[in-house]
Amino acid sequence: MSTDLTVASVEAIPFAIPYVKPLAFASGSVSVAEHVLVRVTTTDGLVGIAEAPPRPFTYGETQASIMAVVDSLFAPAAVGTSALHREAIHARLRRTVGNPTAKAALDMALWDIVGQAFDVPVTELLGGFGDRMRVSHMLGFADPAAMVDEAARMREVYGISTFKVKVGRDPYRLDVAVCRALREAFGEEVELYVDGNRGWSASDSARALREMADLDLLYAEELCPADDVLGRRWLAGQSTIPLVADESATTPGEVTRELLGAPRTPSASRPRAPASPTPSGSCSSARAWASTSSWATRSTARSAPPAPWPSGRRTPRRAGARAS
Repeated sequence: MSTDLTVASVEAIPFAIPYVKPLAFASGSVSVAEHVLVRVTTTDGLVGIAEAPPRPFTYGETQASIMAVVDSLFAPAAVGTSALHREAIHARLRRTVGNPTAKAALDMALWDIVGQAFDVPVTELLGGFGDRMRVSHMLGFADPAAMVDEAARMREVYGISTFKVKVGRDPYRLDVAVCRALREAFGEEVELYVDGNRGWSASDSARALREMADLDLLYAEELCPADDVLGRRWLAGQSTIPLVADESATTPGEVTRELLGAPRTPSASRPRAPASPTPSGSCSSARAWASTSSWATRSTARSAPPAPWPSGRRTPRRAGARAS
């Protein structure tokens, strides 16, 4: 390969795409995708691009902060270095704490360049195979009938049969009713999993999962606060539904913490990978820096009767977890 892959420039380009309808969830709501396009150009003119989706409620990044950190810190860290020398660039990026989606976007743009240089899809460079991907649609807060109608439309128009249901409201039975309505409307023709965006306490999470035990949920994602490590371990120890981590496992250190503290379940089977969510609320770029996949932190538990909260205490109800 004679192409010079030295990075000549890195740009952070803001853009905004209004959602067809606002997406409401436990930690907030969004009506416009105010994202950042990261564009990397090499000396020989190859251009790699990637999208950085700010998640201020989740990772603390905004469109403005991503642009600022890319322009002031990450671009200088990459310019003058070959796109092939990703680990050298990573080492420089790691000097800056946080900013996971900004780092991930730059990393993906570098992979884009390498794929073009070798004329090989990045999926193959990473060892992947296959020519298709199952996707899911995220259903934001609404009443049960409205969410059933939205799911029906997505099935009819796009053929989607997997749905990620946003939960985390107070009282929790609002969301239990939605999940039950979806299962009753579609039966076994759809797959359902829930995402709490940290809206419930560990106690309410346990209650909700018990009341949804007959709904055949695939997974439960981030039901209680990300920093409630003990509450999440207590929940995982009694849940019959695999738990998926996102906000609580954004670094290798957090992944290690979750794995070391996860209940041991030798009889648990490996759950299926979740479908990739699609708008409203797309997840088109990496959620976590340094390849800390949420898969590494899922906790499956053997079926067991619900355990009492330690010392008879209940976790405090989290404020601000109502529908927008």
